[in-house]
Amino acid sequence: MSDFFREVDEELRNDRMKAAWKKYGKIAIGVAVLLIAATAGYRYYLHWQEQKAGAAGDQYLQALDLANDGDRAGARKIFDQLAQDGWGGYPILAGLRSATTLIADGKSQEGIDALDALSKNSALSGDLQDYAKVQAAMAAVDLESYDQITARTEGLLDDDNAWRNFAREARALSAWKAGDLDEAAKWVQELKSNNELPQGMRARIQIIEDLIISRGGKLPSTSDS
Repeated sequence: MSDFFREVDEELRNDRMKAAWKKYGKIAIGVAVLLIAATAGYRYYLHWQEQKAGAAGDQYLQALDLANDGDRAGARKIFDQLAQDGWGGYPILAGLRSATTLIADGKSQEGIDALDALSKNSALSGDLQDYAKVQAAMAAVDLESYDQITARTEGLLDDDNAWRNFAREARALSAWKAGDLDEAAKWVQELKSNNELPQGMRARIQIIEDLIISRGGKLPSTSDS
């Protein structure tokens, strides 16, 4: 008897399955097709992203090679194109490099203007905005007053700012160019007291110190600072 009831239950389940499939089968097939299409589309999108990023990276490296070889105009042409329609983070990097090649080419004001625009671009992270600011300040040392350089580097001197030492270097150099030896010496002394200062910057700071001394200035003693 139990076998009989089990067979009846199985038949009922089969009938229900057949009825459900008849009613919802097409919907189930449609959902399955959509899932497969979505998965395939997502994989294609990832592949397309990789291709775009790879192509942008190749262009960026090509531009760097041109810049290193002295063809800054050629490099800037590629940088500007990448800044306009590059992929991923390359438009931002290309914009920054394009500005620095302008400065290296003697077109300082154009480069400064480009960096100023980038420093206000909300698409850049805070660190990159600050990088654009400090690069603009360094380039502006020959063109602007010490007060202007001070304004440019305001907010970049905090201990947690990645570019604080470059901001101090800009102020030291600007103060020396303005003939304010005491102010220049103050910034040089502050930089020299940093044991973690990169070797290249330490060498540049030593040059500024020598220039200060050559004009009759001197660095404040540790007790004075």
